[in-house]
Amino acid sequence: MQKKITLNIVLTKRQKILNSILIWLVPFVWYYLIKDLITDEIEIMTKEKRNKLRTKHDRNPHSNGNVGTYSGGDMGF
Repeated sequence: MQKKITLNIVLTKRQKILNSILIWLVPFVWYYLIKDLITDEIEIMTKEKRNKLRTKHDRNPHSNGNVGTYSGGDMGF
């Protein structure tokens, strides 16, 4: 495939270089995108991990358990 691209008379030099780079780059990019799907490791959520996530979430000042509730203040209407 690489040889066909370099011998092609229709493509410009820039297009040949770009095609050559992509021919070698795309398979590696695909591998890194799907490598997590290929592995057999399944992470199990334990009580310890769950509790750590909950305490981390509870310490987050932007997390609000009462989202969408009205606190009774003047809304300016």
